[in-house]
Amino acid sequence: MKITRAYTIDIETKEILDRKRNKSEFVCIAVKKYQKGKRTFDLSDIKTGMMLNSLLTREDLSPALKALIEIELWG
Repeated sequence: MKITRAYTIDIETKEILDRKRNKSEFVCIAVKKYQKGKRTFDLSDIKTGMMLNSLLTREDLSPALKALIEIELWG
């Protein structure tokens, strides 16, 4: 279940959230990580599509792997 709430945040936090596409999802993940004391970067937090797009920008990506990723992303 999802609940809508309004909270007061500082300017820096607002600027960070302004750069996020899904602000609610970002806040949920961040609060849960903070509560658990998990403050390190975790690759499992990155969505598959974003990771695949990032791989396509790498110079060391083989043509075969690039073709597979493009098929996965764009059919």
